[in-house]
Amino acid sequence: MFYCFGGCSQEAVVQALKDRGLWSNRYRYQAMHDQTGGLTLAEFAKNKRLDPFFLAKLGVFEAHGQGVPYLVFTYRDHEAQEIKEAVRFRFSMAERPKSRKGGKPTLYGLWRLPEFRPGGELILMEGESDSLTAWSYDLPAVGIPGKTLLKTIAPAHFTDFHTVYVWQEPDAPGLPGQVAARLPGIAVKAMVPPEGVKDISEAHCSGMDVIALLDGLKAEALTVAPAPPDGEDVHPDGEAARKNQKRQTTQAELLLDLAADAELFHTPAHECYARILVNDHKEVWPVRSGGFRRWLLRKFYEAEGKPPQSEALQSVVGVLEARAQFDGSERPVWVRVAGHERNIYLDLGNSAWKALEITPHAWQVVAEPPVFFRRSGSMAALPYPERGGSVAELRPFLNVGSDSDFILVVAWILAAMRPCGPYPITVLNGEQGAAKSTTGRIMGSLTDPNISPLRSPPREERDLAIYAHNSWTLGFDNLSGLPNWLSDAFCRLSTGGGVFNRQLYTDRDENILDAMRPIILNGIDSLTERPDLADRALIFNLKQIPDESRQSEKQFWAKFYQAQPRILGALLDAVCMALRNQDNVKLAALPRLADFAIWVTAAEPALPWPPGSFMAAYTGNRQEAVELSLEADVVAVALRAHMADKELWSGSPSELFEVLNKHVGDDVQKSRAWPKAPNKLSNRLKRAATFLRAIGIDVEVGGWSNDGKRMVSIRRVPARGQSTEGTVETVKSKEPCALSPHDTPHGTEVSHGTEKTSHDSEKEPWGGRDNNHDGFPDTHDTHDTLLSPEDLREIVV
Repeated sequence: MFYCFGGCSQEAVVQALKDRGLWSNRYRYQAMHDQTGGLTLAEFAKNKRLDPFFLAKLGVFEAHGQGVPYLVFTYRDHEAQEIKEAVRFRFSMAERPKSRKGGKPTLYGLWRLPEFRPGGELILMEGESDSLTAWSYDLPAVGIPGKTLLKTIAPAHFTDFHTVYVWQEPDAPGLPGQVAARLPGIAVKAMVPPEGVKDISEAHCSGMDVIALLDGLKAEALTVAPAPPDGEDVHPDGEAARKNQKRQTTQAELLLDLAADAELFHTPAHECYARILVNDHKEVWPVRSGGFRRWLLRKFYEAEGKPPQSEALQSVVGVLEARAQFDGSERPVWVRVAGHERNIYLDLGNSAWKALEITPHAWQVVAEPPVFFRRSGSMAALPYPERGGSVAELRPFLNVGSDSDFILVVAWILAAMRPCGPYPITVLNGEQGAAKSTTGRIMGSLTDPNISPLRSPPREERDLAIYAHNSWTLGFDNLSGLPNWLSDAFCRLSTGGGVFNRQLYTDRDENILDAMRPIILNGIDSLTERPDLADRALIFNLKQIPDESRQSEKQFWAKFYQAQPRILGALLDAVCMALRNQDNVKLAALPRLADFAIWVTAAEPALPWPPGSFMAAYTGNRQEAVELSLEADVVAVALRAHMADKELWSGSPSELFEVLNKHVGDDVQKSRAWPKAPNKLSNRLKRAATFLRAIGIDVEVGGWSNDGKRMVSIRRVPARGQSTEGTVETVKSKEPCALSPHDTPHGTEVSHGTEKTSHDSEKEPWGGRDNNHDGFPDTHDTHDTLLSPEDLREIVV
């Protein structure tokens, strides 16, 4: 078929053509087509989350062979002349891009070096995908076609660059040193990504902040020494050490000796941690975290006067993890709030790593709490609390319209100070200018201050798990409705449930987060249409603030930060009271989130409102949630209309489906909100059953008739209401809550009788009325005088 005049054999010619992608084999293409269908530019762009037009501009295009699409990457030299093409047929890591049209290995991105030179810095990465991702962020980067092709790195290419950063992938720990050996006179620094991040493309696809990630890695990057041949030590004069030279202590051994001061342990989930002494306090860091690495680097530099090689540091971190796993004790690690024996510990989040110790009788700041806290990079510090304040000082900073709403805001904050849930979900609804975001930030700042207190909604459940792993209080801003999966995920975080996902680079291992977290949601749209979320929610409808009542952010937050320590101190007083009284609380009926209700009722004697006020407010809010949820459910609306004049109805799901269809119009039947089949109707009825029962309609799905047919039974029952009475049993001891040297503002005998407590003082917001503890059945309609006109003017967006 062909003849080589140079004398090459046919086999050699065929192989040369194959190496250049020029050998067409229909069986090969057919097999590839059967297995993968090829690779298109659109598929590649979607997988890498890159713009296809951006890729095409950089010489990435789609071609076809035997009807099978494949991707072509164009290589150009420093003068932008095309010198090579590489083709890729599938995403499999086992099949790397193959060269054609000139098979000489070269760096990917040579033609961009002239525009990168003015900055003086360059990043070396492996492969075309990482380079393209870096370019999408305008980063100065070029790609190595493979860690085994270091010969493509020539010093002439790096003229005028003073620093070259090398992204060190987990499977190539020696790459930075090998690059340094080929670039004499240039500072080569190793960028070691965090655990679970292989390359920049993966970081980009997972939604990480790539710029922030690279800035952090560059700040931690260490200059590496040229890698010696065969892994031998290099003598200071540049010659290889003689094999018979006396063995010296390696850097890895020295690092292990320096790390002996660290207390290594692991959590029940097998996460490895180290407790280390920093200046005059102790800190807790994951062994693979940047904080622990920086501590180890500092120790090494103080001992040797130079940084260690990245390979030595990497291997030592692995050894320390193994020691923590197999030799260290098992200890829980907490975020912000912890429980130990009968006490609560609240991490202040400051640089001294101090915490608040809250006991049933007192609270104080402690330097070394008996529990271990971990920190995330977004955590902010709580102020040192001050004694003698009142939670009433919080009211002017909240745009809530009634005492009931204010009581529930304080209740949510107190619940967020418990180390265990369940926790209610705060839902802030209102139009623009109703201070929804500000209210959410205020609530979060008293429990878990954060650099970014309110976030955009997560794109997937894995993102939500990461948020929950790194923060105690989760705030989400400007939500436009909730997809079903996110609503269900919030429910699990509120009352408990695990979030599972596969670990990166593994097939069998799982990351498991079994946690409960306080949650804040805000939005203009209704967020509690699904009954299971509404059943866990505290719903606040905020009114728009008039223009004359607004003030600047700077002025508002200055006033709040001035009052925050006193407000926090008053909240801690209430937590002390709750710890002391929670075993004595007797509720007439336990509502949903019963632990939350018991906790706040136990704290009520230390709060500026009469006993029973919280349960009255909570009951009213739950009734409002029931109505809002049922009004949003077209099935519930139709069922209520059907049972308006009936005491009992029974029949099959198909019969009920036909009956309910008569109560809705064609537009509703054709909408997505209406079930399309009887079995779907049964599922919707089960979901709404709890709230329907609350308004007096009991639905039983799943019974069977005498002839073996599935039945639905609906009957009228007395509506279920919650008792508004929740009090603490009489406490025999008159010992005050020892929160300060002087008499406490709230510490007296607690009773549900006619005896007065400290709430009857004229200094309290509700005044000194003789009947201060009587009734109070509906806080929406009474005691709305907590704010003075001057206080109202303090409310801003």
